[in-house]
Amino acid sequence: MTGISSFLIRDLIYDNPNNWSFNYLWEEIRNCFIAGTFFYFFLRLVSFYLQSKKGSPFVLQFVPLCVETPKKDTEPTLFINTQVKQDDFSLNIDDLLFVKADGNYIELTREIDKQIVIELKRISLTQFETQLSGYPHFFRCHRAYLVNMFKVEKVSGNSQGYLLSFHETSDKIPVSRKQLDSFNRCYEQLKQQNVA
Repeated sequence: MTGISSFLIRDLIYDNPNNWSFNYLWEEIRNCFIAGTFFYFFLRLVSFYLQSKKGSPFVLQFVPLCVETPKKDTEPTLFINTQVKQDDFSLNIDDLLFVKADGNYIELTREIDKQIVIELKRISLTQFETQLSGYPHFFRCHRAYLVNMFKVEKVSGNSQGYLLSFHETSDKIPVSRKQLDSFNRCYEQLKQQNVA
């Protein structure tokens, strides 16, 4: 329609005696089609970009899990072995909020008597995570973070990723986009175990 309209107003724009030829009609229709196609794809790209930034609405209905571990047959104090024997340490896992990787070190963030205590230990996050494998409420939410699901107070975010909030600290821990489904499954399993 736009191409035909452009053809019909050629007399107003151009002073050419051949304005009413089939070649010019075809040229106007072709040019409008090409311009319209480019414009359409440009709008689609802009729309896709805006949708990806916005993300889909947050779907997980998060209710904080109980602070206590579901079963008390496991000892809350865990002895952690490191590569260097003198760096081995004991840890009360009930105090642990989250762990951050820092190269070959980890930063333990703990809540002790309503105070946040941060400790640096010489062990990789992967090695530390392996030693916590018997405790399903510790979840690797990001390549650099491991969290205690029982200590998460709030979850915010969307399909691009979550941010986890904890009591007594303003730090927010990311859940990477590729870990969202695993996080949701872990949360649902722990929630069912606590209800049962």
